Amino acid sequence: MRLLNLGLFASILFFGISCSNSQKVEAKASDATMNDSKKSELHPIIESVDFYAKNEEQGWKLSIIYDEQIVFTDTKNEISYVSKNLVKNVAQGANVIQISSQNETHLINVNIDIVDCMKSGKKINIMLRKIDAKKGNDYSGCGFYRGTPQLHDIWALHSINGKEIKAEQFPKELPHFEFNLTTKK
Repeated sequence: MRLLNLGLFASILFFGISCSNSQKVEAKASDATMNDSKKSELHPIIESVDFYAKNEEQGWKLSIIYDEQIVFTDTKNEISYVSKNLVKNVAQGANVIQISSQNETHLINVNIDIVDCMKSGKKINIMLRKIDAKKGNDYSGCGFYRGTPQLHDIWALHSINGKEIKAEQFPKELPHFEFNLTTKK
């Protein structure tokens, strides 16, 4: 009889513990899903950004609206970064754009290189660190301009209406045009 009561008590105890743990696991899973969806809500809709990048394997995403804001999220390291203070530098002759930004807790540097990746993307490197830390997190991947990246360049004028232009016609230099997707000019 004692053995039967002890077995019954152990079974009820085991059943109670196993049910309560699954509820905690389910609650944690729903919290993680909620956090992921909140982080994706930080990013503006894709149609409104000038440049975006993401790496689903590493769990990060970057959205840049030039002269407005930068948003970076890393779901694996639980990092969310948003700042409206952007400083953009274009390296002359190297075709590299560097975007730096800082908020109350972190600073970020994004380098967009001319090197192609995937179909029409550009190679990017991202460094994110806390302001008071010497080391941070480094990310690399492929990002995309919203626009036609083939236009992003300096174009020289060689002919007008089928007639060739000669350097003698212009006292300083041949006319040229610059299509800059970053300034939208």
